[in-house]
Amino acid sequence: MQRALLLFTKVPDPGRVKTRLTGARGLTPADASRLYSAILLDIFDIMKSLTHSLNVRLYVAYWPENEGSRIRELLRAEREMKVSFFPQDQEETTAGRIAVALKTVFDDGADVAALVFGDQAQLDEPLLRETFQALEAAADRKEQHLVVGPTCDGGTYLIGLTSGLATWLHNSIDCTSSSKAVSKLIVQARASTLPLTVLDDRVDLDDIDDLNLLRKKSLVNHPRTESMLRTLPSASWHESESEISVIIPTLNEEKTLEATILSVRAQACSTEIIVVDGGSSDRTLEVANQLADRVIVSSRPGRQRQENLGATGARGSILLFLHGDTIIPPTLLRSIAASFQESEVVAGGAHLTYSPPDRFRYRALCAFRDMVSDVLGISGMGSSFFVRRDTFWLLGGFDENMNEEAVDMCKKLRGRGKHVMLNEVVQTSARRYERSGYMKTVFAWALTVVLSYIGVRAVPIEKHVWRVVR
Repeated sequence: MQRALLLFTKVPDPGRVKTRLTGARGLTPADASRLYSAILLDIFDIMKSLTHSLNVRLYVAYWPENEGSRIRELLRAEREMKVSFFPQDQEETTAGRIAVALKTVFDDGADVAALVFGDQAQLDEPLLRETFQALEAAADRKEQHLVVGPTCDGGTYLIGLTSGLATWLHNSIDCTSSSKAVSKLIVQARASTLPLTVLDDRVDLDDIDDLNLLRKKSLVNHPRTESMLRTLPSASWHESESEISVIIPTLNEEKTLEATILSVRAQACSTEIIVVDGGSSDRTLEVANQLADRVIVSSRPGRQRQENLGATGARGSILLFLHGDTIIPPTLLRSIAASFQESEVVAGGAHLTYSPPDRFRYRALCAFRDMVSDVLGISGMGSSFFVRRDTFWLLGGFDENMNEEAVDMCKKLRGRGKHVMLNEVVQTSARRYERSGYMKTVFAWALTVVLSYIGVRAVPIEKHVWRVVR
């Protein structure tokens, strides 16, 4: 079986690459170019390591087309390595160039191929091995298969295909919005009943926020990049265009998501809406692609993980975590923004009501939740929780092993500022109580709150209780 690994890149000239990293508070064009070069060299070293262990043929698709000698010189590609260089087709769109580059590789005889981009500082060999394993297994069965590597901002760091999908990709890939590139491709794959594998998410390098995130990570397989990040001057956080980032984790929420997003859109406040999907099998992604600003795909479900992933790609100074079946009142976002005018405020929440049905037991439950919030001194027990972004990351984000992650976060925030409970009411669905039983669900929720509050991370009994009510 012939395996192909394709590097899709620009020649790293100052002023041509990573321009969003530059500016008065960012890097110089020369520093951005040096960083891009370091990432390219590290990626190429990872690619070379597979030429012997997996017998992979290497390709490099570069731009501009007259700079072939420079990219060869930079990558120091020896002739015995059998690396093929060819220019990208500048007559095509970005999506078209990607598809044409992969078609070129397949026309050269490849049975399976993976394309990686030149700015992926978290790419590693295990990801590439997982890609080829999935593709080869499908090819051995005479089946087609797609592999995608999602980034934390909705884009992609890897596309893998079996040989029969070159034309399909050209007709299906859409890069007009990089913040929805992977989700749109997954929708197309499902419409074609095409099996696919979603790899673990990674941070790519697009702007100053990404740069600062990468500085905090251990890039074991990228020694040049890690060294370069240590030597580069500090850069300020990107000036946010949106005051509030609304992060909505989803899993099969096609029936409720539209109303949730529209309730956010009705606000007179600058926002970005980020949907983080955990593998929905219904039309959730289609709804999100139509209405959200950014759609991120998680390789595995888990509300806490999805929320952290959304926060990684968020650009607002305030993060609002909102359940996918929750409707917010028209003044909520304005109230949140106003509350943060007081510098001591670091986080907060809103009151909760259930709909439908509007029965006494649900009103009693909401009153009980408010009482517990007051007694415990926390504000993160509803379907909405908001926090300053810098404070959120100072504490390392949500603990992904806490089922009531906002309760745990509220405890960690003590001593760091003031919590507020707004005089606002969000409305969430009672579907779980109706489906699984009122008393069982109340018990499961109460147990989770207590365990999270006393600092007990996810334990078997808790997982068992929630399996019962789902």
